[in-house]
Amino acid sequence: MSAITAHPNPIVVDNTISPPETAGMTTVTYKKEPEEELWEMQPGASWAKVNVHTLTGLGDEADYSGSYGITLSPGQIYTAGLFYPLHSPVSTDPLGTKVVVIAVFKKPTARRLITDHSGSGGGTWLSHGIKTTQPTTLFLAGASRTPAVPGTTGIPQLVDPDAVIPAPLGPAVSHDIELKPLVPGHHYFLTAMVVDAGGNWEVLDVEQDTLKRKMTVQFPKMVVFNDGDWATTGEAEFWFDVSAGDDTRPAQSLQLFTLPEPDLDDWGETGRPYALGYAYIENQALTVSAERTSIWVHSWAREDDDPWGDDTAGSAINRGKRLNLPDGPAEKVVSSTFTMDVPASSGDLHYAVDVTFAVDYLP
Repeated sequence: MSAITAHPNPIVVDNTISPPETAGMTTVTYKKEPEEELWEMQPGASWAKVNVHTLTGLGDEADYSGSYGITLSPGQIYTAGLFYPLHSPVSTDPLGTKVVVIAVFKKPTARRLITDHSGSGGGTWLSHGIKTTQPTTLFLAGASRTPAVPGTTGIPQLVDPDAVIPAPLGPAVSHDIELKPLVPGHHYFLTAMVVDAGGNWEVLDVEQDTLKRKMTVQFPKMVVFNDGDWATTGEAEFWFDVSAGDDTRPAQSLQLFTLPEPDLDDWGETGRPYALGYAYIENQALTVSAERTSIWVHSWAREDDDPWGDDTAGSAINRGKRLNLPDGPAEKVVSSTFTMDVPASSGDLHYAVDVTFAVDYLP
């Protein structure tokens, strides 16, 4: 995977020694595909494509990876990125990975840049507005469940942030940030750093809580398309599960419903509806585990076909379907319904389940 980084970042120019430093250097390191191009934006300039061989002093190796130094004065900003030719930063569809480097004084000469700030949020997001005395660049902003660690100069290092701004913002005298996705019901440490054109900087540390989450998941109905028994009605057992997990798989069953059906019939494979009425209901808003933010639904069934062997649908090892839970200001869901198809895993048994869910966020 392509990557481009800079270390150190930000560049800290030591103005506390004699004579004081007037500039500092960082090393930019990249790894890319041969077809990708390296572009840069020098301070005060526009995007320009770079010859990686000239820049790094390397031969063919530079088409894959390399490093080079950049020197900046306090307040200057340098940007570099890797782009495919059709998605360069000067195209109509720029798409690539970038690094933004800024240089700051070790000891700011202007002590107060931030004049006002205020925040709000929900269960999966926090927002904050920051106003400054003069145009500043919002160099970093992130939300973590662990406080940021200040370095020797006071510049913060974010610790396992759940959300960060994708790139610096500004310059402007007003910055509005929205950090998502976050975990419902947790205490967050929001850290932001602004830098002015002269390399002065100030850090804002605030604490905010996300709202807790309240879920309802219902299985109101299923439709049997094939009962797995061509000659007669059958006997079957159905399972309907609500689980919590991460974005890739369920991990913890919240509630499992079981339906024994002694008279399973597909009405000549025309689709017979069966009312279910099962519901997983959280009676109060809950703090969500960071490893269990996603909600999954799953269903499987077994039709008794003795002595020829059982027909089954779904699978106990199938992951099921993850609910589409929005994040950000539009995170609440009053009611949303979809149909989950449960095809045969052996034999002909086939059915579908309607799933309805709602989610709210409360203190």
